[in-house]
Amino acid sequence: MGTHFKNEDSHVCVRKCAAVLEALGAGTGPEGVSLAAVSGGADSVALLHVLRELYPEISLHVLHFNHQLRGEESERDEEFVRSLAQEMNLPLAVGRGNVSAEAASSKMSLEMAARECRYRFFAEKARELHARFLFMGHHSGDQTELFFLRLLRGASSRGLKGMRAVSDFPGEGVGALKVVRPFLECSREENLDYLRERGYSWVEDSSNSTGDYLRNRIRNELLPLLARSYSPSLGRTLLRTMEILGRESDYLSEEIERLKREGIPFESWHTALQRRAVAEALIGRGAQPTLEAVDYFIQNPGKAHSCQGELYLRQEGIWRLCAVEKGNGWNTEEIRVSPGERPEELTLPGEGALRVKFEVLGPGDAADWRSKPEGVEYFDLDRVGDSFTLRHWREGDRFQPIGLREGTRKLQDIFVDRKIPEARRHQLWLGETAEGVIFWVEGLRIGEACKVTESTKKILKLTSPS
Repeated sequence: MGTHFKNEDSHVCVRKCAAVLEALGAGTGPEGVSLAAVSGGADSVALLHVLRELYPEISLHVLHFNHQLRGEESERDEEFVRSLAQEMNLPLAVGRGNVSAEAASSKMSLEMAARECRYRFFAEKARELHARFLFMGHHSGDQTELFFLRLLRGASSRGLKGMRAVSDFPGEGVGALKVVRPFLECSREENLDYLRERGYSWVEDSSNSTGDYLRNRIRNELLPLLARSYSPSLGRTLLRTMEILGRESDYLSEEIERLKREGIPFESWHTALQRRAVAEALIGRGAQPTLEAVDYFIQNPGKAHSCQGELYLRQEGIWRLCAVEKGNGWNTEEIRVSPGERPEELTLPGEGALRVKFEVLGPGDAADWRSKPEGVEYFDLDRVGDSFTLRHWREGDRFQPIGLREGTRKLQDIFVDRKIPEARRHQLWLGETAEGVIFWVEGLRIGEACKVTESTKKILKLTSPS
């Protein structure tokens, strides 16, 4: 390896790759079994050839996952990788998965479902082979795409710092498996030049040119526009920005660990550190660390928030999140819910343990919101808001039932009219928007303010079977 690393006549991809890899082994390359994820595309194929060029003797296994999303083209890619591995005399493992079915059952996007299936396969082979390294062909262009993808969806410095050349595998049960991305300093154009210079072939994924995925639109529309009209050096600038954010993100993590060790009360931490700690606690629970959820936990100790169907709370002075259990001192008067891509299903405490489920639908996903089945209610999500509160009735609450065109009525008067016993009134759950508008009361008609109309773009479906 040393000869390649020092030889200025070597291709730039070889030199940049060697600079990353030299830390993984003592001259002869990474020790133990290594895995190389190969899709058949230019970047992963270039990486495979560079690895063999630098380290012809290492124990390298090729992994290919067939997502079965592009029909004959997916089969073509698999066959190409099979032939390539055979030609290079490398062992090969192929995984296959019904990504469409996975996306439908989990309510994830196709892109996220594909990643889940792919990484599950990688973890399985890593455990089976006791692998130490997983090589992937991400390049500098993937970094800039990831930056905008996360920026548009909302992210902190932890997310915006992007991928690292060497990082821990994002999963459990794989030992100390490291993900290695030696091409992060290489551009796609450099990878293509390497392949053409040596006469190597690869396959193209036709879906990369479509506008079906946000990542594709960022790559094919947004980035060229920004580079052409605003900043020709956009790529280099973003990579430098991500490196800065990465350093700052590391500093936040180190400072949090210091505060934990010294037992400094959580409420005295800087807001940036509080947010990072709670976000990491949510990730540790397998929940999405949205800014709304993070801030709610910070500002409302002792109150519960629903995250992917589980109720959590943060006690005063503590950064950790604990699962809500009966009798642990939490405030049963208020639960925050933030429905997302996945259905949110939870059991509300109290007599009867009401089970409710929240789903976000498009207008076409609700069979007919005008004639709903029993136990189902539909609301206009834009009117309800990205998050809302579930709580019990309080004195002075007012409600506008559907059909009441103007004004509101005291909930107490509605309970009296419907002959609901006073003890039962305090057990019923209701939904309240962030603006304080009650849109749902258990057992009553829905609220007028948040009803679904012909102009509704997203529907919040509430299921509460009796």
